[in-house]
Amino acid sequence: MIQPFGVGFAMAKAFIEAVILRHVSIDTLLHTEIDYKDVLTKHWQKLHKTPAMFRDIKVEGPAHAPVFTVAVVGTCGQQVLGDGKGRSKKQACQAAAKVALQNLGLAEQYT
Repeated sequence: MIQPFGVGFAMAKAFIEAVILRHVSIDTLLHTEIDYKDVLTKHWQKLHKTPAMFRDIKVEGPAHAPVFTVAVVGTCGQQVLGDGKGRSKKQACQAAAKVALQNLGLAEQYT
């Protein structure tokens, strides 16, 4: 009997089913991460007509493994909405934005 996709397809399918699907959750792969910084920026700008500002607070640790601390401040730059830490500035901004959304009572909508 002739297989419609050939032997290579059958072998690839068998490998995926036997090996990959045993170790990888399709639900995890399909779950998209929330861009908290984008969500916060859009929300803040809609309400205040100016973007929330992200400020670098400090960098700790050795040069090969820094830990960044970032704070999100409101329109006038005085009110701290949240702060966060991460192994990169991007991670720290995401963490700070998530905390800010929690502090504003908006996190439940996005998690």
